[in-house]
Amino acid sequence: MAPLSHLSFSYQILIALVAGVATGLFFGELTEPLSVVGSVFVRLLQMTVLPYVLFSLVSSVGKLSPSTVRGLLKAGSGLVVGSWLLALGFVALAPLAFPPWQSASFFSDALVRENRALDLLALYLPSNPFHALANNIVPAVVVFSLAVGAALIGVPNKTRVIEVLDVATAALTRVTTSVSRFMPLAIFAVTASAAGTMSVDEISRLQVYFALYLFASIALTFAVLPAALAIWTPLRYGTVFRVCGDALVTGFTTGNLLITLPMMIEGCKEILRQEGLESEEANAAIDVLIPVTLNAPLMGKLLTLIFVPFAAWFVGTPLEPEQFLGFLSSGLVTYFGSVNAAMPFLLDTYHIPADMFELFLVTGVVSARFSTLLTSLNMIVIGLLGALILSGAIRINRRSLIALAGIAAVAVAVVLGGAKALFTKTFTANYEKAEAVRGMTLRGRLVPWQVEPLSAEDALPPARRSFGVQEIRERGRLTVGFQRDNLPYAFLNSSGTLVGLDVELAHRLATELGVSLTFVPMELGQFGDALEVGRIDVALAGLPMTTLASAELGLTHSYLDATLGLVVRDHDRQDFKTMVDLVQMDGVRIAVVKDHFLKRRVESLLPRARVEAIASPREFFEDSSRQFDALLFTAEAGAAWTLLYPEYTVVVPQPVTARMPIVMAVAPENNELRVFINEWIDLARALGVVQRAYDHWVLGQDAQPEQPRWSVLRNVLGWGEGMDRNYQQGSGVTSE
Repeated sequence: MAPLSHLSFSYQILIALVAGVATGLFFGELTEPLSVVGSVFVRLLQMTVLPYVLFSLVSSVGKLSPSTVRGLLKAGSGLVVGSWLLALGFVALAPLAFPPWQSASFFSDALVRENRALDLLALYLPSNPFHALANNIVPAVVVFSLAVGAALIGVPNKTRVIEVLDVATAALTRVTTSVSRFMPLAIFAVTASAAGTMSVDEISRLQVYFALYLFASIALTFAVLPAALAIWTPLRYGTVFRVCGDALVTGFTTGNLLITLPMMIEGCKEILRQEGLESEEANAAIDVLIPVTLNAPLMGKLLTLIFVPFAAWFVGTPLEPEQFLGFLSSGLVTYFGSVNAAMPFLLDTYHIPADMFELFLVTGVVSARFSTLLTSLNMIVIGLLGALILSGAIRINRRSLIALAGIAAVAVAVVLGGAKALFTKTFTANYEKAEAVRGMTLRGRLVPWQVEPLSAEDALPPARRSFGVQEIRERGRLTVGFQRDNLPYAFLNSSGTLVGLDVELAHRLATELGVSLTFVPMELGQFGDALEVGRIDVALAGLPMTTLASAELGLTHSYLDATLGLVVRDHDRQDFKTMVDLVQMDGVRIAVVKDHFLKRRVESLLPRARVEAIASPREFFEDSSRQFDALLFTAEAGAAWTLLYPEYTVVVPQPVTARMPIVMAVAPENNELRVFINEWIDLARALGVVQRAYDHWVLGQDAQPEQPRWSVLRNVLGWGEGMDRNYQQGSGVTSE
């Protein structure tokens, strides 16, 4: 960056940002290692932040008088509440721009994960301040600092202590300044890595949320907040961006608000100096207001609440208008903690599939930058306005409030209207999950195999039954019984090929035996006889382990654990949320797949329910008469079916989560084969073979093969012809 030293620091950062984007687009995934440079830089900046907050707050509050403290509370609280109202107004009106949409999702482990309430006491009340410092619990550190600073106000002979704290703060500021000299290089590395690895497909799927969030954050950043300063203070529009540009650009490129804190404080003080508004009281107000508001959910953070109504719309169950008051209030309270802790809670509260949280994390790659930019400016505006109000330099009157409200209303109308017009022209509501499921294929090495229909002669016992491992190897073939139309365990894909989790595991088992495969389709109730007469060697059909099944079949060790749940219509899922609600429901009609061994158990648990057996899950999903309210099924299998029928969803009634081992079956007397399969299952689980199959067929990972990220080097110049092969090998597409 030496040749650019004659340029201002902000220009160097912007040049690094543009160069990083260009490098990422040119080299693609080759830029991924550059993320290490950015991580090192962020850690170096972070190491001084909490000590800076501690020393600066204690010193700044300790210098104040009681009357100044009361003035800060009055001015700061009003400005923060105003920020809340403006941001929550955007969130409440955002659904007006949503286009029509229908969707479903693969099973997620988060569906059955226990939700923990947000512990605000642990977050804000530091029983051990050293623990808070060591674990980066910023709200607790701030509360501790404010308490010590407030105590210093009335302590005599405090000057020496405050002088020491001021010296320590100055030293930490020098460290931050020294590290910041390398910011252009770090920003180049971070931006290049993000631009080279960010998935365009993932961003395009979330264009509605992205567009609304970005439009709203840009309007607030470049219109509403600068307008507030221009209306209420002598500051010109561009003053904040000129003086605090380094802090704003740093926050935008790193997505880290904490590391910009010292830069924002010093920038605000510099603005006051340049405008002739500096005073000891105003500087002290800035020293207090900006660190304190760091812990409050401000505009950038609150705007991410748009994701909750977006996610509800995305899965086909939009929030009702009467739900918004509770949603906004609970969102505001929970956002005093971590967004990543609050978002799963909010998704669960409004019955939104928890795997949408994974999409929320993906959006953070982009939205976190705009969130940090907006929140940084929000903190700067609060600091400047609070300082000027406290020092008596400005007064906020009714006329100026009305003017700002008008500007905000115009901004909201422009954002929502522009987003609606954009979605009308660009958004296509094509549901593609069903095609993704039908397009799934078997991975890795496959043994020769065939599907052999069950004939009438198969009911007769053969002259010689051969089950043992040695006999199977001599025969050169393993015969596997499977159940038709049994997502995600065994089903026909769009090419008419038999695929699924059990089919993949059967190939792995046959590979271990060194034999070919013959698949025999049959109904669930036929497995016992087919195993007994030797027509099949093993039944592999997502069989749940039950006492009734163990009495009739030779069950193996479990190869995975499924979760019992209910498949219900989207609009009915709130009725089945808890076991208490379910037990008290009169006449609820529950379907159970024929011979599922669970009918009696359900009837004992739900004496008021009507439980009936059906031949296939498809009978439930395609029942136009709606004679059933729910289908008792494993949540994993139910989620796979909802991809084909997105108007349904899976519910796991709480608090009881029933786990059901899934097993294979052999003939009861065939101990030799059972022992061999048990040992193979234990080894396959230990080596991750079963987990990889589960991740693919149940969780939907790599359901659609990933391609290397588009880059100029590979796609335009054709210099990366071997990248596709290397990428697939590295991603495990051809593993096993």
